[in-house]
Amino acid sequence: MIINSSGFALNKDGNPAKQEKAVALATVKTPINAGQWYTMLVEVQGSQILARIDDSHVGFGEHDGINVDKNDFGMPVSGDSASLRSMTYHHSTDSSVTGLLADSFR
Repeated sequence: MIINSSGFALNKDGNPAKQEKAVALATVKTPINAGQWYTMLVEVQGSQILARIDDSHVGFGEHDGINVDKNDFGMPVSGDSASLRSMTYHHSTDSSVTGLLADSFR
């Protein structure tokens, strides 16, 4: 995911060791204003990823390369800076508790 003043993008990162290029999965255009707080939720389930800001701007993507164990999860920001607070991480193997409704975005 990349966040900037015009919105956010969901990408599957490339892997130079495997000569894989990054793949753009979704782009969401919405103003992200400096000095304003937003609520962002990111969910990953299997090969699917969903991100939303303030329950109204939603991006969805799917790629087999997402369905792997992860060493990290990045949220790069382009522009001057970003402030993050109250970040939480939750892991669930029970698909019935996830909010990811992939069929709604196909």
